[in-house]
Amino acid sequence: MRLLFDHQVFTWQKSGGVSRVMSELISRVNKKDLHSAKLPIRFSDNEYVSKSQLTPEDIEPCFQPFNDFLFGFDFKGKGRLFEAYQTVFQKVKSPYDLNQELVVKELKKGFWDVFMPTYYDNYFLEHLG
Repeated sequence: MRLLFDHQVFTWQKSGGVSRVMSELISRVNKKDLHSAKLPIRFSDNEYVSKSQLTPEDIEPCFQPFNDFLFGFDFKGKGRLFEAYQTVFQKVKSPYDLNQELVVKELKKGFWDVFMPTYYDNYFLEHLG
């Protein structure tokens, strides 16, 4: 069985029950020989992703945690500041949009047996087969 996980809760939550359950599920599914799970995500400060609970095979190889931005400083709104920095100064899309594009790209491949949305945004509906 091939499972594809959505980025939403990992983009929005630094820690929490849903992201912990999803990260545990991804890492345990990938330990089984006949099953695979993937979390297409590029930017996140979720502790379950950034503290290597998930292996590099579970996530995108280009993953960059928010923690690399202003390293050593942790404050409320750091994710929003990072997003503003990315969109204004580096002229790239927001981390949410970049993560969303990765999920849509994987959905379009049609390789996955199960798609697991992690939050309420339904951006993926038009891309499901």
